[in-house]
Amino acid sequence: MRATDPEIWELYDKVCDWEYVRYKEAYEQINGHFVSLEENEQVRQ
Repeated sequence: MRATDPEIWELYDKVCDWEYVRYKEAYEQINGHFVSLEENEQVRQ
């Protein structure tokens, strides 16, 4: 496959979006309580 970097990244984004939609329920269940790095005291220690 001969593709430019932007074409590869576009394809990557499409696959990520498709996978998220396909497994949306699981992703939301796993990541239901997201804490940003700035607010995560465990990570900041």
